[in-house]
Amino acid sequence: MKHKAVYFLGIIFLLFISFFVFFQRPKPVLVSPKVLFKDTCDRKLITEFSVMDPAFYQGETIPPKILEEKILGGIVNHHLLAKEFVDEVLVTLKEQQPKRIVLISPNHFNQGAGDIQTADLLWRSPVGEVKTPCGILQEGIVSNEPLTFLGEHGVSNIIPFIKKYLPDTEVLPLVVKERTDFASLDTVAESLASLENTIFLGSFDFSHELPPLVSEFRDQKSLDVITSFDLAGTDNIAVDSKRGLYLLLKVLEKKGAQNFSLFRNSNSGFLIKEDITDATSYITGVFERGLPKVQSVANILFFGDMMLDRNVAKRMLEYGDDYPFSNIKHLLQGNDIVGANLEGVFTENDSIAQKNNKILRFTFDPPLVNELAKLGFTVFSQANNHTNDFGLKGLDSSFNILETARLLHFGNYFNDGFSVTRSVGGKNITFIGFNEFSYKNYENILKDITESKQKGDFVIVVPHWGDEYQVVANTKQKKLAREFVDAGADMVIGAHPHVVQDIDIYKDKLIFYSLGNFVFDQDFSKETTEGLGVGLSLEKNILRAYLIPFDIKQSQVVLKSGEAVTEFLRRISSVSSKDLQEQILKGKIEVYEK
Repeated sequence: MKHKAVYFLGIIFLLFISFFVFFQRPKPVLVSPKVLFKDTCDRKLITEFSVMDPAFYQGETIPPKILEEKILGGIVNHHLLAKEFVDEVLVTLKEQQPKRIVLISPNHFNQGAGDIQTADLLWRSPVGEVKTPCGILQEGIVSNEPLTFLGEHGVSNIIPFIKKYLPDTEVLPLVVKERTDFASLDTVAESLASLENTIFLGSFDFSHELPPLVSEFRDQKSLDVITSFDLAGTDNIAVDSKRGLYLLLKVLEKKGAQNFSLFRNSNSGFLIKEDITDATSYITGVFERGLPKVQSVANILFFGDMMLDRNVAKRMLEYGDDYPFSNIKHLLQGNDIVGANLEGVFTENDSIAQKNNKILRFTFDPPLVNELAKLGFTVFSQANNHTNDFGLKGLDSSFNILETARLLHFGNYFNDGFSVTRSVGGKNITFIGFNEFSYKNYENILKDITESKQKGDFVIVVPHWGDEYQVVANTKQKKLAREFVDAGADMVIGAHPHVVQDIDIYKDKLIFYSLGNFVFDQDFSKETTEGLGVGLSLEKNILRAYLIPFDIKQSQVVLKSGEAVTEFLRRISSVSSKDLQEQILKGKIEVYEK
């Protein structure tokens, strides 16, 4: 009986605490949108900073950038490995001595109740005190929550630099949650844009948890979104505050300051000169009055053979549908196009290969298409020797199932059409598949290539060809590749050999004879458990191809790093075109349009 009484009292106590927490949590500040700041406030004191030594913030004097127009905004990093990048932006703002800075940051730890938060604060930084202008802007949208700012390094890491260069400037901090709706962001932007003598500063880091060169590849798209003021595109790039970046660009759009001058683009891997797997990237610069640049970058990520039946299906059943991709989710997100060669078809048929792995007929579970779309895939080749495993009915089923998830597809077993075009970055990217092993309709493929090129498209041919397990392309592959280029192809990306083959160039067009396996269960050799992804950054007069080597461990993709990358690239370079060998060793190939 005594235990029951204690239990009952415990329940009452928990209910009381829950009631208290719910009704005492911070509420949005309800003031008129027309009243921007109050005259007086009770500022909360913040004294903790990532680096407390004043000498850290002093350092050498960095000369300011000389710009023609008035600066109204900027972007800095809050990862202090690159503190000189922050110095460079702030010293450039020094000449203007603005009355206030609106500092927009991620809400890194998702703290507080509101979607957009600020606070009346006094930062006692290692180099001096910085105050907020008191009060808040929007009725029911921005909340006053001081506790959120304790340990929020997106704000506190920048405060000492502002004090160093702009000693009399007040700072209005805003932290933004990723769940914030665009209507709220637009409303807040409207009020912020009415502020005069104010600079709007975004505190953002960009690509995370990827090797340095892959981070650079992803930054190409982020830079294009920023410079072109592609507000919708902020939702599909690698940045730690998509909503925060949207808010910054929206305010500056209203202020007519859309001319972005890039100061720095680098990452932690480049700075410490190590091929780490978890680099953080930085994009810094300022916004002057003027118009944005025209969007000009398309980024494409493409892989080799992906098979989701047999042992791969068993492993996914045990560990989850995202199991093969769980280590590369950051890589798959934030691209215009992500594709692969889909080695099989989506049907309702029972798996044959799971029961007898010697019968090579592959069918994939239809619900997986939703997982692939969620991961970031957008397009698949169906031009291969396994898309006829269940006849025309199976191929039609696969097309229909892919389309239910809005996944594009191109090619088929018989080479009778089915190219696909996607418009990105001001370009029409056309994919054309070719299955060597159907022995049909080759002339139709050449015709499709020529017609697509005449429309001004960037044409990528994805052939299924070659000899299995051979690390160098055969004579027929090389002959066909040149014919594709002569017909108008801008690039060739091959599949089928299940190993990575040599890289070639012909008439300034890159040819990847085989990217090897991507997701597969051929665990029997080193060559079949390695693969190569290609990150393509297409601009007006230049193509950059980033080489992304990986291992396949029990059907799971794991990016290579360090010496393993060097060894892999050295092997591929040794069998590739002499004109490309030096660039392959560096992991990036650049081709300029002549």
